[in-house]
Amino acid sequence: MTGTIGGGCLEAKVITEARALMIQPEKNAILIKVDLTTEEAEEEGMVCGGILEVFLEKM
Repeated sequence: MTGTIGGGCLEAKVITEARALMIQPEKNAILIKVDLTTEEAEEEGMVCGGILEVFLEKM
C-alpha cells in the first residue's frame, strides 16, 4: 500500500474489501463506490463531498 485516499473510514473500507478479495478465488477484481455526499459522510468528518470509486485488482 502506498499513499492515502482520504484517510479514516474510507481507507479502512478499502483495506477490508482488499483483504476479502484476496481470499476469494472466484473474484479477480472489484469496484468499490463510496458516497461522500450523504449525511453519514458528514458525520464522519468527510466534508469534501463527491463520489469516489476505487478499483481493486489481484496481481
